[in-house]
Amino acid sequence: MGKKYIVLLFSFLFATNAYATVLLKHNMADPGAFVTGGTLYFAGTSDHTEKIEIYAVPTSDVIYYVNLSNTYPLNQYSLEPVVPSYIYDPRQVVINMYGSHHKYCNVTAPDFAYLLNGTIKLTFTAVFKANTDESCNIVESQYGPAILQAEVNLNTGVGAPLWITYNTVWDRTHQRYETVSGTQALPGSSNFNHDNIRIDSSIFADTSTGKEWFSYVWFTGQGNAISTVQTAGANLFLFDNTFPNFIYDEGIREAPEIFKRNGWYYFVYSENWFNSKYQAYYKKATSVENLTDSSSTTCRLTFNSWETRPNNTSSGYNAGKGSVVQIGSDYYLIYHIGHGNPLIRDTYIDKLRFDAYGNIYQIPIPAFI
Repeated sequence: MGKKYIVLLFSFLFATNAYATVLLKHNMADPGAFVTGGTLYFAGTSDHTEKIEIYAVPTSDVIYYVNLSNTYPLNQYSLEPVVPSYIYDPRQVVINMYGSHHKYCNVTAPDFAYLLNGTIKLTFTAVFKANTDESCNIVESQYGPAILQAEVNLNTGVGAPLWITYNTVWDRTHQRYETVSGTQALPGSSNFNHDNIRIDSSIFADTSTGKEWFSYVWFTGQGNAISTVQTAGANLFLFDNTFPNFIYDEGIREAPEIFKRNGWYYFVYSENWFNSKYQAYYKKATSVENLTDSSSTTCRLTFNSWETRPNNTSSGYNAGKGSVVQIGSDYYLIYHIGHGNPLIRDTYIDKLRFDAYGNIYQIPIPAFI
């Protein structure tokens, strides 16, 4: 994978963060990322709705430019790559491998994870129809979003997409209907909507316990909920992280991400509509199983558009859909910033700051907004 990139320098107002908020990619949202061999790889939702563009930048450059704000607080920086390192076209991969013509439409929200066996897994949301060359307009009118996964090989690329429940006992569906009666509910669930694994998935492999956890968004019929199911290890079970609450979150909860630091487990997710109070939050607990509404406190992680509105008619800026990576001993949040338009969002990276108790300081509004 190539590593061409360009470093741009823009002058703006005084930065309020202890570190720089660094631009990774214009016109990219819903980022997912992983780090290996001194390189940060990232991808996201872009204009190419049937493909995923994977970009790469050296971690040494990330460290350098994120820390520059301590020296040059009047500047905002960009590490935007010139060209993608790899373009993943799931339809073409399947044609090349099997000769089958499947349609993958509205490909969004890619996420990367290291599994316990050392492999790198890509998960993403797509509207899928088998054995067709029909246009995406026709396919999307018949089916709803679902989650697929593929194995990442840094030498050969990304493999063929498979259903997230491939070779498991759990049912799932990509039909448009939210409730599918007569199917087996996931372990620990009496709600058949749990079977409809819809959008924004992520995988967390806990090397200290030998467990893997798959988090995903499902549609309750009254808003979005997030659940996590244990997919590797003993005593497999499912639990709900958070349910929609229209008083606080406008029925939208999405983009789950779990990571671990210094004995604490963190659950990062986003709430609210993109043109309202959309922002990222987090929970922390001493175990994955306690990352729930009832067992942990929710804290704000990013700013929202109501805090950035210059007047009552502006939609303001908002930040969310985070992916957390570790570079050295530090942790970084890769997330998108929007301006009330779901089609125009940019991806940034910020270093996370923690207090002595493991709480994360809220990322302030960048000075360039």
